[in-house]
Amino acid sequence: MSIYIKSITLVIGVFLLRPTALGQQYTTFGVILVLFAFGIHMLECLKNRKSYFVTRKNFIIILTSVLLWTYLLSHALVAGSNHLDFVIKASIAHIIVISCAAVILSHQKSNYMFFRHLMKIFIFFSITYTLTFILGMFLGISFDRLKLFNLPVEGYEQAGEVYFPFTQLYGFMTVGSLQLPRGLGFFRESGIFQAFLIWAFFNLNNYRLDNKKNKVLLFLGIVGTFSTTGIVTFFTVFAIKLFLTKRRFWSLILVSLSIFVLFYAPYIGLKSKSVTHSTSISDRSFATKTGLERLIENPVGIGLYNTESSKVANEGINLLAMSYTVGIIGLIIILVTYFLPIYGYAFKRSYLVGVIPFFITFLISQPILDAPFIYLMFMADYGSLTSFENDIKVKSDITKERDGYLRNIS
Repeated sequence: MSIYIKSITLVIGVFLLRPTALGQQYTTFGVILVLFAFGIHMLECLKNRKSYFVTRKNFIIILTSVLLWTYLLSHALVAGSNHLDFVIKASIAHIIVISCAAVILSHQKSNYMFFRHLMKIFIFFSITYTLTFILGMFLGISFDRLKLFNLPVEGYEQAGEVYFPFTQLYGFMTVGSLQLPRGLGFFRESGIFQAFLIWAFFNLNNYRLDNKKNKVLLFLGIVGTFSTTGIVTFFTVFAIKLFLTKRRFWSLILVSLSIFVLFYAPYIGLKSKSVTHSTSISDRSFATKTGLERLIENPVGIGLYNTESSKVANEGINLLAMSYTVGIIGLIIILVTYFLPIYGYAFKRSYLVGVIPFFITFLISQPILDAPFIYLMFMADYGSLTSFENDIKVKSDITKERDGYLRNIS
């Protein structure tokens, strides 16, 4: 019974952390719930007279994360960050959450239950969005009548409105006379939600949820974000998966499709958005260009959250745009944090497919460096890319292999 309480507590806890909608205001409560889940886990270990352990992959994630946030805090101190208190709070929250979660999710059943619950929640978000879309766009029911309540998201004025049956929207995308609702899934931006949906789509089988219905629902959710990055990332990840499984012709086709979607897809392509959302595109491009120019001028960096000029709209909107704050060393450590855990996995290609949606989103689209939830996604149990149907046998084999890598920390 305690394992269920632990898993559900951890799930609730992460939805109170950034980059979720509630994480903007309630991170402290999220950290407390993660600590509570960790306490339950430790009591389980004592009760069953078992030493607690961390798998090799999770141990690498702890090391790289601690290295990253120790560097960011030290760098901000030396550089004289304008918001040093933010850096201190973010560092403490990340180190606590990642370390506690790494111990909990090293337990195979806990890992399985936690990520399976997350996938079900993402599927639920896709279902509610699809129902809201059908009611508003096809059945002609006014979205004002569908509105249930407002859930304010600090710093994000467009987010917060919750519609029947239980859909949080990131406002509406205006295309001609149409007002298209953008799914948000209780994250702070649609451009972040899409990364979690794409992750779920390509990892359904690892948690025994792989069927056509779930794939269709998740794909509808991805499209419903109306995120250019989301659609391009989906086809890019699909292409990478095909390439890694030696289906390189189809991989090339999907890469070509991704490029076409990026520029020419109706509503969400850059050509369409340059007409309907020209300010957003130009601001993001200028912020990215300015960030890289400042990095070249000062490769050491000026410190996290230390903005130089309020004249630049969307300053620090993605990794490239914020690169000048963390410097070259910071960028290298961020890359290490995302990709070094691959050496803790038996199926390295599967980890790559799992982490790419978040990395692409961070690289060109969203500021998710200080989002603890993201780092927990690196800890999922990624199975084989080429033998999904044998997931039960694969999990058994992975466990045996990983047992040789367990690090006792009792």
